[in-house]
Amino acid sequence: MISVEEAHRIVMDAVRRMPSEWVDLEDAPGRVLAQPLSAKDALPRFDNSAVDGYAVRSEDVLNASPDSPVSLPVVATIPAGSRSPGRIARGEAVMILTGAPVPNGASAVVMKEYTERRNGTVGIRRSGLPGEHIRYRGEEYGQGAPILESGAAVTPPVAGLIAALGYNRIRVYRKPSIAVILTGLELRSPGSRLRIGEIWESNSFAISSALRAMNLDSEVIRIDDDLQVSKDAVAHAIANSDVVITSGGISVGEYDYLREAFHAANVRERFWKVAQKPGKPVYFGTRGSKLVFGLPGNPVSAMVSLFTLVRPALATMMGIDRIQGPVVGARLAETLSKKPGRMEFVRVQLERTGSGFAAAPAKGQGSHMLGGLAFADGLYRFPQDADHVEKETEVEIELLQWSLI
Repeated sequence: MISVEEAHRIVMDAVRRMPSEWVDLEDAPGRVLAQPLSAKDALPRFDNSAVDGYAVRSEDVLNASPDSPVSLPVVATIPAGSRSPGRIARGEAVMILTGAPVPNGASAVVMKEYTERRNGTVGIRRSGLPGEHIRYRGEEYGQGAPILESGAAVTPPVAGLIAALGYNRIRVYRKPSIAVILTGLELRSPGSRLRIGEIWESNSFAISSALRAMNLDSEVIRIDDDLQVSKDAVAHAIANSDVVITSGGISVGEYDYLREAFHAANVRERFWKVAQKPGKPVYFGTRGSKLVFGLPGNPVSAMVSLFTLVRPALATMMGIDRIQGPVVGARLAETLSKKPGRMEFVRVQLERTGSGFAAAPAKGQGSHMLGGLAFADGLYRFPQDADHVEKETEVEIELLQWSLI
């Protein structure tokens, strides 16, 4: 049995980034750039108005005020998208809309709120300083400027920026294909009628939901506890997927066949059993660049192992450098105790206090108690060799953020 830290190191040493592929920009959010992007043109592309108002020469309205407005003839109107902004002469004003190109000769835009339109003239009731409410060409980025590095996450604002730079297709890291194998003779679909000894199956829904939160799809394969069926399912999953995740069938029970099925599929076992709670009987193996994770069948054990071991691997495969979820500091709301020898992932709920956060164990810490995880805000990593941690101790809580970006 190895430590959590050693298990994490072994997994991450085996991970390789996926190859890149071209995608349409509309399909890029949630992905990671596999190429740097520079400005195709200056941004903004031309001098334009930041507000609705009137373009003027600032010297013409230098002394304008509410008590002494300056009256100027309005010689044109320039809407957004106009291709011909024209020129403004001394003593003239041009009505201009937000985003419209500023006419040559104009040095300021006075907001509409500080003007009064009368027939063909406008009364300007405040001065316009040179450059006021004008967005100048290239003030954000010059043409050819490097903007985004390879490895940048395509968040919604980044997708908008990429579009503003003129790109409609970009190169990103490919998403790994994933197969999820569920075992258990006692498992039945939610909503079905149960007989004695049967339970509604939840792990496939929890695991596939977690993967969808990571912007990943998966093939879910449900099998009975049978050796040949297990071998066939594992062979199919490895042949058609980059990552195989199983739940159940990996411990030492009479009907736990998956470890034998992995061996039959020529999977190289990297470790089996980690000094952690929940999730001790967790398995990791590889076949070439393909990753195989055998998660326990207990729901909380499966999900905690998915979050702490599988999620970082998937993030790295997709080109994401930040593999740990966000962490916040908190004070323990009560003293914690356990037997030394295993790291314990304590599911905690956070409460904001006057001095920060207080972390209290969620009700239901058993490996079968999904409610404790469902209502938890984060995980506290109770050190392997510790037997207690005092109340009010300052600790780090890893927030249970399932998304990768």
